[in-house]
Amino acid sequence: MPKWADYLIYGVQFNQQHTHINRLRIAVDNGDSVGQTSEHTRQDIVAAIQSGTTFVTIYKNAQGNWDKGKQVYVIRLNGTDYLKTVNDNKLVDNLDNLPEF
Repeated sequence: MPKWADYLIYGVQFNQQHTHINRLRIAVDNGDSVGQTSEHTRQDIVAAIQSGTTFVTIYKNAQGNWDKGKQVYVIRLNGTDYLKTVNDNKLVDNLDNLPEF
């Protein structure tokens, strides 16, 4: 199976206002499997995307397998970078309702 991205995002932790993600849980995309997992700050992921690293969201399906979500982008609005799967012009991070931890 071809790789979906360099890394897969499967969980997020928001700030108290629920506007910005503080931390993300990611895994290496091995193509045919989900690889090593780790936890990173929002700024680490923003910087990685800005330097060309690719990310997609993933979800567990009813059979316990991973399904591909959407490509993750950095969108700048009013001078602030936001992590998004869609450019909705809202001043919040938005990664499709990923599970929170």
